[in-house]
Amino acid sequence: MGLQLEWRPLPQGMLAFDRLHGVPIAGIGQSFMRPWIYPLYTPGGYQVLQEFAFDHPFHNGCFIGWHPVRYDGVDHNFWATPPARSAPDPMMTNLGRIEAISPPSLTAAPDFLTAELALRWRSETGAVLAEELRSLRFWATGCGHGIDLRSQLRAVNHPLELPATKFAGIGIRLDPRLTPACGGWFEGSAGKGCAAALHDRPGDFLRVEANVGDRAFGLYLEAPGFGLPWFVRDYGLILLNPVWHDGRHLLRDEPLVMRLTMVAYDAAATPAIDELSRLACIPG
Repeated sequence: MGLQLEWRPLPQGMLAFDRLHGVPIAGIGQSFMRPWIYPLYTPGGYQVLQEFAFDHPFHNGCFIGWHPVRYDGVDHNFWATPPARSAPDPMMTNLGRIEAISPPSLTAAPDFLTAELALRWRSETGAVLAEELRSLRFWATGCGHGIDLRSQLRAVNHPLELPATKFAGIGIRLDPRLTPACGGWFEGSAGKGCAAALHDRPGDFLRVEANVGDRAFGLYLEAPGFGLPWFVRDYGLILLNPVWHDGRHLLRDEPLVMRLTMVAYDAAATPAIDELSRLACIPG
Protein backbone atom coordinates (compact mmCIF):
# COMPACT_ATOMS: atom_id res chain seq x y z
CA MET A 1 0.00 0.00 0.00
CA GLY A 2 1.35 3.41 -0.93
CA LEU A 3 2.06 6.15 1.56
CA GLN A 4 -0.89 8.42 2.22
CA LEU A 5 0.45 11.87 1.39
CA GLU A 6 -1.59 15.07 1.30
CA TRP A 7 -1.35 18.83 1.01
CA ARG A 8 -2.24 20.95 4.04
CA PRO A 9 -2.59 24.75 3.98
CA LEU A 10 -0.11 27.06 5.68
CA PRO A 11 -0.18 30.85 5.94
CA GLN A 12 1.18 31.97 2.55
CA GLY A 13 2.02 28.41 1.53
CA MET A 14 1.35 24.68 1.61
CA LEU A 15 2.67 21.77 3.66
CA ALA A 16 3.39 18.32 2.23
CA PHE A 17 2.23 15.91 4.94
CA ASP A 18 2.60 12.16 5.49
CA ARG A 19 -0.81 11.32 6.94
CA LEU A 20 0.04 7.65 7.43
CA HIS A 21 2.88 8.42 9.86
CA GLY A 22 1.51 11.74 11.09
CA VAL A 23 4.63 13.76 10.18
CA PRO A 24 5.30 16.79 7.97
CA ILE A 25 7.59 16.41 4.96
CA ALA A 26 8.25 19.92 3.69
CA GLY A 27 6.64 23.25 2.94
CA ILE A 28 6.50 25.75 0.08
CA GLY A 29 5.74 29.41 0.57
CA GLN A 30 6.31 32.84 -0.87
CA SER A 31 6.72 36.47 0.10
CA PHE A 32 6.17 39.54 -2.06
CA MET A 33 9.71 39.06 -3.38
CA ARG A 34 9.92 35.34 -4.21
CA PRO A 35 8.97 31.72 -3.35
CA TRP A 36 11.10 29.18 -1.53
CA ILE A 37 11.05 25.76 0.13
CA TYR A 38 10.91 25.69 3.92
CA PRO A 39 10.72 23.64 6.11
CA LEU A 40 12.23 20.27 5.15
CA TYR A 41 12.12 17.58 7.85
CA THR A 42 13.68 14.14 8.22
CA PRO A 43 11.19 11.36 9.10
CA GLY A 44 12.41 11.67 12.70
CA GLY A 45 11.50 15.36 12.78
CA TYR A 46 14.92 16.99 12.35
CA GLN A 47 14.94 20.24 10.38
CA VAL A 48 17.69 20.46 7.74
CA LEU A 49 17.07 23.98 6.36
CA GLN A 50 17.36 27.40 7.94
CA GLU A 51 14.47 29.76 7.21
CA PHE A 52 16.86 32.70 6.91
CA ALA A 53 20.27 33.73 8.13
CA PHE A 54 20.45 36.78 10.39
CA ASP A 55 23.22 38.41 8.34
CA HIS A 56 21.73 37.31 5.00
CA PRO A 57 17.92 37.41 5.33
CA PHE A 58 17.57 36.54 1.63
CA HIS A 59 19.10 33.06 2.14
CA ASN A 60 15.68 31.42 2.56
CA GLY A 61 15.58 27.63 3.00
CA CYS A 62 15.95 26.34 -0.56
CA PHE A 63 15.59 29.24 -3.00
CA ILE A 64 16.48 30.33 -6.52
CA GLY A 65 18.17 33.71 -6.94
CA TRP A 66 20.30 35.54 -9.48
CA HIS A 67 22.47 38.66 -9.71
CA PRO A 68 23.09 40.13 -12.15
CA VAL A 69 20.50 39.53 -14.84
CA ARG A 70 21.53 42.00 -17.52
CA TYR A 71 19.10 43.51 -20.02
CA ASP A 72 19.92 46.41 -22.34
CA GLY A 73 23.04 47.26 -20.34
CA VAL A 74 21.27 47.37 -16.94
CA ASP A 75 21.99 44.83 -14.19
CA HIS A 76 18.91 43.59 -12.33
CA ASN A 77 19.18 41.92 -8.93
CA PHE A 78 17.07 38.82 -8.23
CA TRP A 79 19.39 37.62 -5.47
CA ALA A 80 18.90 39.96 -2.53
CA THR A 81 15.56 40.86 -0.93
CA PRO A 82 14.63 43.32 1.84
CA PRO A 83 15.26 44.07 4.63
CA ALA A 84 18.53 45.89 4.13
CA ARG A 85 21.41 44.75 6.34
CA SER A 86 23.02 48.16 6.71
CA ALA A 87 22.50 51.79 5.74
CA PRO A 88 23.19 51.85 2.89
CA ASP A 89 23.33 48.20 1.79
CA PRO A 90 25.11 47.90 -1.60
CA MET A 91 23.19 44.68 -2.36
CA MET A 92 19.83 46.47 -2.27
CA THR A 93 20.00 47.98 -5.74
CA ASN A 94 17.78 47.33 -8.78
CA LEU A 95 15.89 44.68 -6.84
CA GLY A 96 13.70 42.48 -8.97
CA ARG A 97 11.13 40.04 -7.65
CA ILE A 98 9.91 36.61 -8.67
CA GLU A 99 6.12 36.68 -8.55
CA ALA A 100 3.54 33.94 -8.96
CA ILE A 101 1.42 34.22 -12.11
CA SER A 102 -1.24 32.08 -10.44
CA PRO A 103 -1.61 29.91 -7.30
CA PRO A 104 0.56 26.76 -7.36
CA SER A 105 -0.90 23.81 -9.25
CA LEU A 106 -1.01 20.98 -6.69
CA THR A 107 -1.61 17.26 -7.23
CA ALA A 108 -1.61 14.29 -4.87
CA ALA A 109 -0.88 10.60 -5.55
CA PRO A 110 -0.43 7.74 -3.08
CA ASP A 111 3.37 7.88 -3.27
CA PHE A 112 4.15 11.51 -4.07
CA LEU A 113 2.86 15.07 -4.22
CA THR A 114 3.59 17.62 -6.92
CA ALA A 115 3.52 21.40 -7.14
CA GLU A 116 4.03 23.53 -10.23
CA LEU A 117 4.79 27.22 -9.84
CA ALA A 118 4.35 29.52 -12.84
CA LEU A 119 6.53 32.56 -12.10
CA ARG A 120 7.43 35.93 -13.61
CA TRP A 121 10.77 37.63 -12.99
CA ARG A 122 9.95 41.37 -12.79
CA SER A 123 12.46 44.20 -12.66
CA GLU A 124 12.21 46.94 -10.04
CA THR A 125 10.30 49.04 -12.57
CA GLY A 126 7.83 46.22 -13.28
CA ALA A 127 9.14 44.97 -16.62
CA VAL A 128 8.91 41.20 -17.14
CA LEU A 129 12.42 39.95 -18.00
CA ALA A 130 11.86 36.19 -17.73
CA GLU A 131 9.31 33.53 -16.93
CA GLU A 132 10.00 30.37 -14.96
CA LEU A 133 8.21 27.07 -14.52
CA ARG A 134 9.32 25.51 -11.24
CA SER A 135 8.25 21.87 -10.74
CA LEU A 136 8.49 20.18 -7.35
CA ARG A 137 7.85 16.56 -6.43
CA PHE A 138 7.70 15.51 -2.76
CA TRP A 139 8.07 11.90 -1.65
CA ALA A 140 8.74 9.89 1.50
CA THR A 141 10.33 6.62 2.55
CA GLY A 142 11.09 5.19 5.98
CA CYS A 143 14.60 6.65 5.90
CA GLY A 144 14.12 9.96 4.15
CA HIS A 145 11.92 12.75 2.83
CA GLY A 146 12.78 13.88 -0.68
CA ILE A 147 12.13 16.78 -3.04
CA ASP A 148 12.86 16.75 -6.75
CA LEU A 149 13.20 20.31 -8.06
CA ARG A 150 13.22 21.30 -11.72
CA SER A 151 13.42 24.92 -12.85
CA GLN A 152 12.99 26.05 -16.45
CA LEU A 153 13.79 29.74 -16.96
CA ARG A 154 13.06 31.52 -20.27
CA ALA A 155 13.87 35.02 -21.44
CA VAL A 156 10.69 36.88 -22.45
CA ASN A 157 10.55 39.00 -25.63
CA HIS A 158 14.26 39.79 -25.56
CA PRO A 159 17.61 38.08 -24.88
CA LEU A 160 19.28 38.29 -21.48
CA GLU A 161 22.89 38.28 -20.42
CA LEU A 162 23.72 36.13 -17.40
CA PRO A 163 27.31 37.12 -16.57
CA ALA A 164 29.59 34.86 -14.56
CA THR A 165 28.81 35.43 -10.87
CA LYS A 166 28.77 33.59 -7.57
CA PHE A 167 25.30 35.00 -6.80
CA ALA A 168 23.18 32.64 -8.88
CA GLY A 169 21.43 29.29 -9.04
CA ILE A 170 19.72 27.01 -6.54
CA GLY A 171 20.68 27.93 -2.99
CA ILE A 172 20.38 25.85 0.17
CA ARG A 173 20.80 27.42 3.60
CA LEU A 174 21.54 24.69 6.12
CA ASP A 175 20.13 24.38 9.61
CA PRO A 176 22.99 25.53 11.91
CA ARG A 177 23.16 22.06 13.50
CA LEU A 178 24.54 20.75 10.19
CA THR A 179 27.39 23.25 10.05
CA PRO A 180 30.93 22.43 11.26
CA ALA A 181 30.44 24.83 14.18
CA CYS A 182 28.01 22.24 15.59
CA GLY A 183 29.91 19.14 14.45
CA GLY A 184 28.56 18.77 10.93
CA TRP A 185 30.72 17.50 8.06
CA PHE A 186 30.52 17.38 4.26
CA GLU A 187 31.07 14.62 1.72
CA GLY A 188 31.06 14.65 -2.06
CA SER A 189 32.76 13.19 -5.10
CA ALA A 190 35.95 15.02 -4.11
CA GLY A 191 36.10 13.52 -0.62
CA LYS A 192 34.95 14.17 2.93
CA GLY A 193 35.64 16.84 5.51
CA CYS A 194 35.21 20.60 5.77
CA ALA A 195 33.56 22.77 3.17
CA ALA A 196 36.89 23.97 1.76
CA ALA A 197 37.71 20.42 0.62
CA LEU A 198 34.60 20.37 -1.60
CA HIS A 199 34.24 24.02 -2.57
CA ASP A 200 34.56 24.59 -6.34
CA ARG A 201 34.77 20.85 -7.01
CA PRO A 202 32.43 19.22 -9.54
CA GLY A 203 30.41 16.15 -8.64
CA ASP A 204 27.01 14.53 -8.95
CA PHE A 205 26.27 14.58 -5.23
CA LEU A 206 26.95 16.33 -1.97
CA ARG A 207 25.82 15.52 1.53
CA VAL A 208 26.16 17.02 4.97
CA GLU A 209 25.57 15.15 8.22
CA ALA A 210 25.69 15.76 11.96
CA ASN A 211 24.86 14.03 15.22
CA VAL A 212 22.37 15.11 17.84
CA GLY A 213 23.26 13.00 20.85
CA ASP A 214 23.62 9.45 19.52
CA ARG A 215 21.44 10.06 16.45
CA ALA A 216 22.63 11.10 13.01
CA PHE A 217 20.68 13.15 10.50
CA GLY A 218 21.61 14.85 7.28
CA LEU A 219 20.83 16.30 3.88
CA TYR A 220 21.74 14.57 0.63
CA LEU A 221 21.89 16.58 -2.63
CA GLU A 222 22.06 15.06 -6.08
CA ALA A 223 22.46 16.76 -9.47
CA PRO A 224 23.43 13.91 -11.81
CA GLY A 225 24.82 14.71 -15.21
CA PHE A 226 25.28 18.45 -14.71
CA GLY A 227 28.98 18.34 -13.83
CA LEU A 228 28.82 21.70 -12.06
CA PRO A 229 31.13 22.65 -9.22
CA TRP A 230 29.49 23.00 -5.82
CA PHE A 231 29.69 26.25 -3.89
CA VAL A 232 30.10 25.10 -0.26
CA ARG A 233 30.67 27.27 2.78
CA ASP A 234 31.15 26.24 6.41
CA TYR A 235 28.64 28.86 7.55
CA GLY A 236 25.93 26.81 5.84
CA LEU A 237 25.37 27.98 2.25
CA ILE A 238 25.42 25.51 -0.66
CA LEU A 239 24.85 26.61 -4.26
CA LEU A 240 24.37 24.78 -7.53
CA ASN A 241 25.32 27.58 -9.89
CA PRO A 242 25.37 27.22 -13.71
CA VAL A 243 27.17 30.58 -14.26
CA TRP A 244 29.77 30.56 -11.51
CA HIS A 245 32.72 30.48 -13.93
CA ASP A 246 31.17 31.02 -17.35
CA GLY A 247 28.30 33.34 -18.21
CA ARG A 248 25.34 32.55 -20.45
CA HIS A 249 23.59 34.45 -23.22
CA LEU A 250 19.94 33.48 -23.00
CA LEU A 251 18.10 34.01 -26.27
CA ARG A 252 14.41 34.82 -26.42
CA ASP A 253 12.37 31.74 -25.40
CA GLU A 254 15.56 29.72 -24.87
CA PRO A 255 15.27 27.61 -21.70
CA LEU A 256 17.84 27.40 -18.94
CA VAL A 257 17.14 24.22 -16.95
CA MET A 258 18.33 23.47 -13.42
CA ARG A 259 17.61 20.24 -11.51
CA LEU A 260 18.30 19.13 -7.98
CA THR A 261 17.14 16.35 -5.67
CA MET A 262 17.23 16.94 -1.91
CA VAL A 263 16.74 14.23 0.69
CA ALA A 264 16.48 14.82 4.44
CA TYR A 265 17.44 11.57 6.14
CA ASP A 266 17.86 9.97 9.55
CA ALA A 267 20.44 7.46 10.83
CA ALA A 268 23.84 6.38 9.53
CA ALA A 269 24.19 7.37 5.96
CA THR A 270 25.51 4.81 3.48
CA PRO A 271 22.72 2.19 3.29
CA ALA A 272 20.04 4.87 3.47
CA ILE A 273 21.67 7.02 0.79
CA ASP A 274 22.06 4.03 -1.52
CA GLU A 275 18.32 3.42 -1.23
CA LEU A 276 17.40 7.07 -1.56
CA SER A 277 19.54 7.68 -4.63
CA ARG A 278 17.76 4.79 -6.35
CA LEU A 279 14.37 6.18 -5.44
CA ALA A 280 15.18 9.79 -6.33
CA CYS A 281 14.03 10.55 -9.85
CA ILE A 282 13.61 14.08 -11.19
CA PRO A 283 10.68 14.25 -13.63
CA GLY A 284 11.74 14.97 -17.20
